[in-house]
Amino acid sequence: LVSVPPRGAGGLWPARVLPAVACLVLGVQAIDARADDIASKGFYLGVDVGMSVVEPRNPDGGYKIDDKQGMGYRVDLGYSWSASWSAELFFADGGEAGISSDNPAVGHLGDISYEMFGLGVEWLPMDAGRNAPWFPLVKAGAVQIRNQTNSELINYEKLNDVGLYLGGGL
Repeated sequence: LVSVPPRGAGGLWPARVLPAVACLVLGVQAIDARADDIASKGFYLGVDVGMSVVEPRNPDGGYKIDDKQGMGYRVDLGYSWSASWSAELFFADGGEAGISSDNPAVGHLGDISYEMFGLGVEWLPMDAGRNAPWFPLVKAGAVQIRNQTNSELINYEKLNDVGLYLGGGL
């Protein structure tokens, strides 16, 4: 039995998925409809793409992880009501983890995928907010995690459906 790691308040984002979470939660936006010289109020769209590293917990049960990385992405829609505050909705595909039997004669069994839907707020504590050339930011919110497998041979137990996230960046 493979158990998907908790991502809720009691077990915030384990180190095994930190690279994917950093890309997804810290809010480094590759495409951003906001420009420094326009008003700081309004809607915006962001897209993040990066390497996803995922590894479900496997405390016995005859499984091992044979593929931990892939491409992950996030799309977010937000509304900024001031230079310092905004709210965001997002969808993120965290990638897949490949699962094999610990019996070498059996081999690869399939994959477990990670998808997340979230809602949160963003705060920029400096006076100029996002109009400054460099600015710190803090994000917090809730995320729903959805997992699925592409094989009936993989039995897994989902430990949490909803989690909290907290992140920061510059």
